[in-house]
Amino acid sequence: MTTGNGGPDGAAHAWANSAPSAQDLARFWDLSLAMMGVGNYEGYFTLVNPAYQELLGWSPDELMSVPYWELVHPDDRHTLVESNERLMAGVLGARIGHEVRMLGRDGRYRRTRWITKAIPQEQLLYTIAVGLTGVRDDDAPVVVGSWEWDLSSNRFTVSEALREVFAATDGEPWHYQAFLQRVAPVDRHRVDRELRASLAEGQPYSDEFRIGHPDGSVRRLHTAGRPVPGADGEAERIRGITVEVTDRSPAR
Repeated sequence: MTTGNGGPDGAAHAWANSAPSAQDLARFWDLSLAMMGVGNYEGYFTLVNPAYQELLGWSPDELMSVPYWELVHPDDRHTLVESNERLMAGVLGARIGHEVRMLGRDGRYRRTRWITKAIPQEQLLYTIAVGLTGVRDDDAPVVVGSWEWDLSSNRFTVSEALREVFAATDGEPWHYQAFLQRVAPVDRHRVDRELRASLAEGQPYSDEFRIGHPDGSVRRLHTAGRPVPGADGEAERIRGITVEVTDRSPAR
């Protein structure tokens, strides 16, 4: 057996200790079937790989517009948030094999299994997750979609899944005031105030309100989002995700 640096053992040692190149890592990131992401201690993703969109359907911009718990099944949410708080406090070094139902853009919850590692000195959480195939979830799909208010044009747009809820029939974006007119009068002033406060302060937005529908029904919606700053650092738009919660017990 050769033991010099040029022999088989030397070659094996060099191979085992070689670091992957940036190109190698980028390929793993792009091609991985597992969802890989980085999140901050405030609850927002700061980086996600393409597998998130493959499995859940949400674009990176949509995913990063709301805290992660907004996309977790209500019955799984408390346990997950509590576990993440323990990770961030250093009580746990890592969480392995945690199962959570995640909301897809099609309104269906998918069962997923997660590994999460906290890096306290950077205040970041690193996550890897896979969808659990062959596992049935009997929850009926919910109505869910994304929205955006562009301040420069004053246009308020909603994704296709929300168009029926918001009674948008012409296929065109509205002015923001047209959106407000669809909000039930009892909630309208508060919704406008909270949205504008979020933009002015650069803070996350979360609310629950009712929408009056042309057929006379009233839909209850839970929505969350956050401002998107422009080049000057000032908010130029706010975007988020809305879930219809008409059949759920009202938030307290």
